[in-house]
Amino acid sequence: MPKQPKIKIGERICRRTDDNKVYMGICIKITEKGIRCKWDDLPSELTTVLLYKSYGEFWEKVSD
Repeated sequence: MPKQPKIKIGERICRRTDDNKVYMGICIKITEKGIRCKWDDLPSELTTVLLYKSYGEFWEKVSD
């Protein structure tokens, strides 16, 4: 199992897409393989589980 980053429900997340767009959201669920977020304005076709193995590459926790 990939190492889980230290993240809690309710923390802000930013996600980068292949075309270099950045989307913001809030972590709403933590699973064994990744997290699920409620996004501010992310298109619905991109609302997938963010895998822990992609942390730092495609998504990360927003600093306080």
